[in-house]
Amino acid sequence: MRKALTAVALISILFLFPKTVVPADVSINPVKLFFDARQKTNIIRVKNNADEKLSLQITIYSWAQNEASEDQYSPTGDVILFPKIFNLGGGEDRIIRVGIRVPPGVKEKTYRIYLEEIPQPLKAEGAVLRTVLKIGVPVFISPVKTEASGEIEKIELSKGTLTMIVKNKGNVHFIIENVKMSGVDPSGTSVFQKEEASRYLLEGRSRIFSFKIPKENCTRMNALTIEVKTDKLTLSKRLDVIPEMCPP
Repeated sequence: MRKALTAVALISILFLFPKTVVPADVSINPVKLFFDARQKTNIIRVKNNADEKLSLQITIYSWAQNEASEDQYSPTGDVILFPKIFNLGGGEDRIIRVGIRVPPGVKEKTYRIYLEEIPQPLKAEGAVLRTVLKIGVPVFISPVKTEASGEIEKIELSKGTLTMIVKNKGNVHFIIENVKMSGVDPSGTSVFQKEEASRYLLEGRSRIFSFKIPKENCTRMNALTIEVKTDKLTLSKRLDVIPEMCPP
């Protein structure tokens, strides 16, 4: 079973002299929705963990990424939801029914459902800071045949700056969970390590990574290994390092 997502306070509205913070407290399960050729409907269970009444509205968007791998959203009729607006009393839960109107294709189709709180008047005396909940749930329509593939492209080290491109060459998304760099000297001793987490990379898209390597580490290295771990595959590449690649 996928873990439920507990969400609080994504947007804060600040008034004068704040004394009390009143966050929404909601559980969402599952945190992602997947559809294949055999599945046309699914559900999301929403629970209000707080004592106060909560009003929510739901919208759905087509989800794409531009050439810089920045998320882009646009209205869509591919996915239907019911209900779109509803109330939850303290401790209550509700099932949201989700259906798709389009069949699987050659490539994965991607969307995001947003659950957004409709703010209610505060009852607590002296409370002047109000938090508003907004949660995004990814939705994926799997292709007829799934092909997960990726590559580390165009690695370059110049003046101590490492630049590389991670390309999603498959027809489904993957999540870049970790990018790890490890530099070694001629004896094989580690002289530099760096890690960075990343995010979703949709099918056919690329992401540019850039890292600074300090001169004292760079000049001791003769090789640099890059490993990109995703939820579907692991990519790796090795770069030979010469002094001219390091900061002057």
